[in-house]
Amino acid sequence: MEAWFGWHERIFHAPPFFEENTDTSSEEVTSPEPTEINTGTEAPTPTAGEMTSESTPAESSPEPVPTSTLPVTTMNGPVSFFQPSDPQLTGNGGADDCPLRDGPDFIWAEWGNLNDSKDAWDSYYGTLLRQVQKSCGTVKRLVLRTLHPFFPPNNNNINGESGPFWPPQQSSLYQSLLSQLPSNVKVYVYPYLLDDFAIQQWNTFSPNGVVVDGTPLGAVFDFASQWNDFLSTSETSLRITGITIDNEEVRGKNWITSDLINPIKAKYPGLEFTLTVGFDELGLMKNLASFVDAFFLQAYDFYTRNVAQLARSQDPLVNTFLNERDSGSSFAQFVLNSVMTPKTISTYEALGNKILLMWSVQAFSNHDCLVPLSDGSCGLNDEFGTWSRDGFFDFLRSIRQLIPSVSDHGLFQFNFIPNSWLV
Repeated sequence: MEAWFGWHERIFHAPPFFEENTDTSSEEVTSPEPTEINTGTEAPTPTAGEMTSESTPAESSPEPVPTSTLPVTTMNGPVSFFQPSDPQLTGNGGADDCPLRDGPDFIWAEWGNLNDSKDAWDSYYGTLLRQVQKSCGTVKRLVLRTLHPFFPPNNNNINGESGPFWPPQQSSLYQSLLSQLPSNVKVYVYPYLLDDFAIQQWNTFSPNGVVVDGTPLGAVFDFASQWNDFLSTSETSLRITGITIDNEEVRGKNWITSDLINPIKAKYPGLEFTLTVGFDELGLMKNLASFVDAFFLQAYDFYTRNVAQLARSQDPLVNTFLNERDSGSSFAQFVLNSVMTPKTISTYEALGNKILLMWSVQAFSNHDCLVPLSDGSCGLNDEFGTWSRDGFFDFLRSIRQLIPSVSDHGLFQFNFIPNSWLV
């Protein structure tokens, strides 16, 4: 198993809808036991249907009981919610108006524990909106973690109001983000599918969307389709582009097959099916490319044959992210020479515009990001979150030149973006 797997599982697969912990002495929730990070030799590339021990079936209770602790992400202080009338969002499009023009082409936003306050979700989405607006057209895609339609747990509302995702008109997702996004931004619904409880919520929401018994992918497509039905009656011309599935969350379920996906896509024409996998799962990408519209590649937590170069180290002598901090062109050359291989690059070239690379802004040593973990850190490793924004943008400019076949390079993930980068 690739080195990125264990880290991704630990941080971002914390089930956010377990039973509430009545013990107020702890800030942590629990989750399935994390997979250890492999610091040895490379493992064979897994197939989409390979079984892993990521999770165990939920018990027959309203919400599954976790087995180990995991930090929760919490808002790090107040975050301003910017209204569309904010005079700072207007201007002639010059450098001062577009400070993020040279930034990422897309932003991946995972779940963060923003508590049950609608104001918190409004603020979160409002901050994301501002980053998109201040890129002045550079940010062309958003991948938005959508836990399930009935989040928060046990009800469909927050303090008597709409939840963050559903129903659409009163949701924070619509009011604070989608209603104000430029219509050319592609938006992807990214469901949580790791445990039985979440799967049940999706299938309960849309029993007619289930193409195969027990498979929630059709229900997720139906959720996106119902969102588009609503958006077609609203004042925005923006539409949901498609759905994004994390291959780690569905391993062993045999869901990512043409026999399953193609009928769903036929039932919901116009919606894309995209997948996130490791940056070097080349065989998997080739096998699935006929029905997967795009691959969001996890170009983070990457490993090389020299395990001392793993980003887990906080020693700048062995962690290239720290040793090359803010040296964008030099680090891009390192990625090309020591991380990517000629076979990797040729595969990207063959798959063309289906390849979307995303780079991590996690920073274990930085405690000043938008939504840190409960221990105050902004990730398990020190990567681009230890850099300045200008340094990261310089890297993006350089890597775009070195790998011209990849048109889109994104930021993973929004919660860990340093507050000093925000506008």
